[in-house]
Amino acid sequence: MSNKTKSIKFKCYQNMPNYRRPASFDFKETFKLPPYSSVIGMIHKICNCQNGEYMPMKVSIQGTSESINTDLYTRYFFTPDKCEGDRYYFAILNKDEKKQTGLIRGTGITELLIDVTLLIHIVPESDDLFDTILNGLKRPYVYPALGRHEDILRIDADTIKIIDIEETNTANINYDAYIPLEYFREEDNITGTVYLLNKIFDTSSGIREWKEKVKVKYIKKRTEKIRFAKNVYKDTEENTGIFLA
Repeated sequence: MSNKTKSIKFKCYQNMPNYRRPASFDFKETFKLPPYSSVIGMIHKICNCQNGEYMPMKVSIQGTSESINTDLYTRYFFTPDKCEGDRYYFAILNKDEKKQTGLIRGTGITELLIDVTLLIHIVPESDDLFDTILNGLKRPYVYPALGRHEDILRIDADTIKIIDIEETNTANINYDAYIPLEYFREEDNITGTVYLLNKIFDTSSGIREWKEKVKVKYIKKRTEKIRFAKNVYKDTEENTGIFLA
């Protein structure tokens, strides 16, 4: 008989989010799914975790989007004495009062995903955290958002539940998904994009520091089952694999 464990499961929706890739600035590229750090950070916010407290958990992130678009946004940036003073949105004179550093207002481009539906599974390290996270999802301390502050997350309350998930070495991929590379066999030739995603953070110093990253492959949903190098879990309600990291 396959091993089972308990997982928190919920579905959610976003209209036009941007999950910004760290190296993009003027043109804010987006991941196709929110990274682990964004989901875990959101959980901590809605549960009102304070003083750098970290709730250890494993997360599986899957979802779909209808299309991708771009939008203009207003950006502000500092530049040293490169244009006339009246071009500055705000200017600061240096000590010699000859050179000035200015804040310039310009435009940039943001990638936006359209109509994103997410399927998220969370397995807390401690059983005590199940109730904490469930209460946060059902009665969030602040409005839930993923990506930017304005990218509000609409959680389907009817889908928030604790389910039994089963271990298996073959599974469907019915949604686009992040799958850690450790689950793949060397001989597998599965097309996807490899990312190194932030996961565990520490804020005890007052600054968010990343303590753990996960190397994953972003896989589009597929029609056939995949056999994995090590056991994954299965959501029998969705008939899809769960790829915890």
